This record gives sequence, C-alpha cells and structure tokens, in this order.
Amino acid sequence: MNEKKKNPIFEILGSICTKKYDWANLPDEYKSAYNQFILNRFLSSYEYLLPLINELTVQKLTNQQHYTILYTWVKKTKHYFNYDAYKTEATDQDLIVALKKEYNIGNKEAKRYNELLNDAQRNILKTKWADYIKFVYNKKQ
Repeated sequence: MNEKKKNPIFEILGSICTKKYDWANLPDEYKSAYNQFILNRFLSSYEYLLPLINELTVQKLTNQQHYTILYTWVKKTKHYFNYDAYKTEATDQDLIVALKKEYNIGNKEAKRYNELLNDAQRNILKTKWADYIKFVYNKKQ
C-alpha cells in the first residue's frame, strides 16, 4: 500500500494548534524532526503570537521547553498558514542595475525604489540605462 507520508513539521503544528498532545505523547519521529526556527516562522503569521515568538527566538530553550510554551499559549483552533507571505517576486535585475546607476544606491535600496515605481517609470529607466546594462554590466558578469 502506497500511503503518503505526512511531514512531521505539519503534524507538530497540528499537535500544538488542534490536537493538543503534550510532549510526552508526541511520537519520537516528531521529536527528532522538531525545528524551533521553522515552527516560529509558521506561527509568526499570527499577530497575537508575535510577542511570544519574538521572545522565543532569543531564548535558549530545549525543544521540549519550546513545545510546552507553544502548546500552552497557542489557541486551540484550526490554523491556516499563509504560505504566500513567505514567497517573494522575482526582481528584474536589469531594472535593479538601472536604479542603482540612476540614483547611486545599493541593491537593497534599489529593490525598495522598485516597489515605488509604476510600469512607465520602470520602462523609462530601463531604456535610459539599456546600453550600460548591455555593454558594461553584462560584460562584468
């Protein structure tokens, strides 16, 4: 029989959020797959948990302590995690180069500027810096 194996992280999230198993009743497979960072990442999508998650990230806790705190504080309800919140759109590298040259800024600032521009402004910048991108920037790489 070809049964699809469930991801232990999602099962752990389920045991924290809905099933409410204490640490002693968690299967060893879940205990060995326990990852505080990943669990914090998922649970931080809930605003009411942000202060708790923020504090948990700086504490040096064992997995059992971490689980027990989450088990105690997370409301018993079905949670739907927003995976799209962690996805980022691909950036147009040519546009980033054009922004860097136009405003004499770094990568981080160029990405921020990109979010503020409309499509017409982006096209103007790319056109203005097209020769530089084609003949200078691309040769550097």
